[in-house]
Amino acid sequence: MDHCGERCRLDTFRLAATYPLFSLVAVLLVMLMMTFFSTAIMLPLTAFKSGVILLPGGIVNGSMAPVAGKLFD
Repeated sequence: MDHCGERCRLDTFRLAATYPLFSLVAVLLVMLMMTFFSTAIMLPLTAFKSGVILLPGGIVNGSMAPVAGKLFD
C-alpha cells in the first residue's frame, strides 16, 4: 500500500499551477458541495429522497467521465 503523503500534496499543487482549469473546477466543486450540504441541512430529506434527487447527476457524471477524460488527455 503506497501512502504518498507529502508527495501527493505537491502533485496536487503542481496540477493546480500547471492547469488553471483544474483550479477553477476545484473551486467550483467546493462551492457546489457547500451549496448541497447547506441545502441538505435546511431541507429535511430522507435518504431515499436524497438518492432520487442525486441519481440524474450521478448518471450524467458516470456517462460523461470517459468523454471528459479523453478530451482532457
